[in-house]
Amino acid sequence: NESPIVRTILRAKEDLVRAEGARSLVVLTDGVDNRIARDATFNPDKKAAGELLAEKFKGSNVALHIVGFQ
Repeated sequence: NESPIVRTILRAKEDLVRAEGARSLVVLTDGVDNRIARDATFNPDKKAAGELLAEKFKGSNVALHIVGFQ
């Protein structure tokens, strides 16, 4: 009922940043993150999920691919 998808993506990205070689994060989800708007640790400025992910992945050399389905 609570889906911390964006927080989980950001935590996984931190693991990949330290890895060598090509880095990609593939997310398959049927949900919508309903927690990031009030997540004071990962989103203190209360940015929209897309804006926050774009900011956090910019310059990281980690490719993010999200596949959403119903």
